[in-house]
Amino acid sequence: MMKKILFVLIGLFILTTAVARKIPGTIIYKTGGAIDVVFNVPFKFLSSNPNYERMQYRIVYYDASNKKMVLKPGEAEEIRFAFGGQEIIMLSRPNTLGAGSLFSNVNYIFLRLQIDGKMKLFNYYFSQSSPGMYSPATGGMGVGHTYTVENYVLQKEDGALVQPRGLTFRKDMTEYFRDCPELVNRIQERELRRGDLEIIVMEYNKKCGY
Repeated sequence: MMKKILFVLIGLFILTTAVARKIPGTIIYKTGGAIDVVFNVPFKFLSSNPNYERMQYRIVYYDASNKKMVLKPGEAEEIRFAFGGQEIIMLSRPNTLGAGSLFSNVNYIFLRLQIDGKMKLFNYYFSQSSPGMYSPATGGMGVGHTYTVENYVLQKEDGALVQPRGLTFRKDMTEYFRDCPELVNRIQERELRRGDLEIIVMEYNKKCGY
C-alpha cells in the first residue's frame, strides 16, 4: 500500500514539475526601451502550452551575453514572444487581484493580454486542488490532484483589475459598463452573458472605447 502511494506521489511530482524551452522574445520597459532576449519559458511535464501561471510572477531569460537573469513583473512593462503561430503578450499590472502566495507579497503580476484597447481583456491563471476520493478496492482515500484554472480579468484604461463573478455578473457588469448604455442593455436583456466576455470587450472598444 505504501509503495503504491509513493509511486502515485512521484507521478504527481513529475506531472507538475516544470520543464522549459528557450524561446526568443522581447522585454519592454516602462521608459519605452526594449531589449531582445531568449526566454526560458516554463512548461508543465507533457503539456503543450507554456506555464502561464508560473510566468505571472517571474520569468527567466538570457541576455545578449547569455547571462541567466530573472525578471519580475514590477521590473518591466511588458514581455512578448511568438509561440504556436501567435504573439504572446504579457503586461505588468498592479496586483489588485490578491494573487500569489499567502507567505509573500506580490505587488505586481504579469497577465496575458487577449484583447487590447481602452478596455483590456486578460487571462489570469491559478491552481485549484480536488480532494481524493474513497476507493472501495483499497479501502482508503485516493490522492487528489491539482489543476490550473483560467479566468478572465478586465481593466478599463488604468483602472483596477476586475474579475467578473458568475452569480452577480449582470449586476456587476451593468455598473462597470455604465458609460456604454447600448452594451448595458444587451447585458441586462441576457443577450450577452459571462461566456461572451470577448464579444463584450470588443463591442465596448468599438462603440464606447474612444
